[in-house]
Amino acid sequence: MEEVTTQLVNGQRAIRQRLAQIAVVVLALLVFAVPAVASTYNWSWTMNYRYVNGGSNGVYYTFSSGGTMTFEGDVWAYSKDAGANPSPNQITMHVYRQAFPSDVIACSAYRTPSSTLNVKRSFWKNCGTEPADTYYIVAYTAADDGWNTKGSGTLKMP
Repeated sequence: MEEVTTQLVNGQRAIRQRLAQIAVVVLALLVFAVPAVASTYNWSWTMNYRYVNGGSNGVYYTFSSGGTMTFEGDVWAYSKDAGANPSPNQITMHVYRQAFPSDVIACSAYRTPSSTLNVKRSFWKNCGTEPADTYYIVAYTAADDGWNTKGSGTLKMP
């Protein structure tokens, strides 16, 4: 009977050791996976007049390491006001890096939405090498054209 009890205790000890080993491996994988996930941010905006500022709206993207930044996404018109221009104006999009005494444009992209509602037009921009820092997006048109637009995409620094 004592031999059976010893085998049970040893078996339970072996199971606990194995579970501890698995937990360590899973934790190590999570530690290495989190920085990779943190280097890509999804962004989106809705512009019903002619200007939207992520910094003013408190939407920031903080990268913990520097590298080659890419800025990509889609823009589209989702509605238009009575008396709107025949086609939407070009949208200018800047990625700003917070800096003192004034913020710096890290990257710019330009795209004109389709005149057909809800038809997305894509853009992609290689912003070059940027430092680990905090960024935000500003989008605008030269004038209110009566078109209401949206944008969405990713900001990456792998």
